[in-house]
Amino acid sequence: MAMKSSMLSTISAQWFNLLTRGTTSAVLTLTADHSFGTDAPNQAADGSGIIDVWDTFNGCANGVELAFYGTTTADQTVTIDVDAWRNGPTGPVIPVFRGGAASGLLGTMVCSYLPYGNTQTAVTSGLWLDTLTGTDCWPTGVTVVDSGSNRICRLRFDLDGCRYVRVGYTLGTVVSLGAVISAV
Repeated sequence: MAMKSSMLSTISAQWFNLLTRGTTSAVLTLTADHSFGTDAPNQAADGSGIIDVWDTFNGCANGVELAFYGTTTADQTVTIDVDAWRNGPTGPVIPVFRGGAASGLLGTMVCSYLPYGNTQTAVTSGLWLDTLTGTDCWPTGVTVVDSGSNRICRLRFDLDGCRYVRVGYTLGTVVSLGAVISAV
């Protein structure tokens, strides 16, 4: 009997722009049936806060990892919510993570350049989010990686068959907030 060699590998994906630094809160309003109605989600990694994970990562993402950065000084606050859904803008939108009021804190690790793209774009007074607390709403669980460490806190979860991911936020004392996404 001949033996066949197989190898399992983990995707190595770059960061993509999920949310361009905004200076106003970005809470997307859902209709009564928990969809975005006729407002189709943006499918490109254009910073709108909604991304088509399948298209962005060529169908090679079983899970995603998010990281957040903002501008101002350390220990400034923001509230972050994450949702996902399977098919198009008709939902239903499923809550992934719900941050309580002021549940995200900027740390002291500097974010000098936007962490995506092939060119270096400077970020003035940029800091990585280093603390994130909230409610895990996902059936297979959300992992908050490296929270409270003055490093880069990340939010990681399996897609469970979902195609789209959305980030909404409410600014506390943070002046602006941005987010990046990678496949895991």
